Amino acid sequence: AMTWPSLDLIRSFEMPGLIFERFESLLLVIWIMQLFATFSVSFYAASLGLSQIFKKKSRPIMFGLLPVMYLLAMTPKNIDDVFSLGDMIGYQAAVLFGIVPIPLLLISKMRKKKSLQS
Repeated sequence: AMTWPSLDLIRSFEMPGLIFERFESLLLVIWIMQLFATFSVSFYAASLGLSQIFKKKSRPIMFGLLPVMYLLAMTPKNIDDVFSLGDMIGYQAAVLFGIVPIPLLLISKMRKKKSLQS
């Protein structure tokens, strides 16, 4: 199985005589820009959220998150480890955002009923 079939397809597509014959480099530039934009927004949101939780300024939190991100990025040793780490993060996100809110909603409903009765 191919890891990135769309990139392989674009590499196989060739039109002689065009000024720009290597279409995969254009795709990779757009892909890297998309990854950087996604990372920037996620990093800012994480640092802003942590700064609001701990009531600190966001700049020290940003600098504190950098070594954590570096260690997480250096953990996988090959492409298979990267994909398994991505799968693990996906499963954790599904639990965190799909399963955990249901008991929290039930707890808040029970507390609301309890406060209305007293």
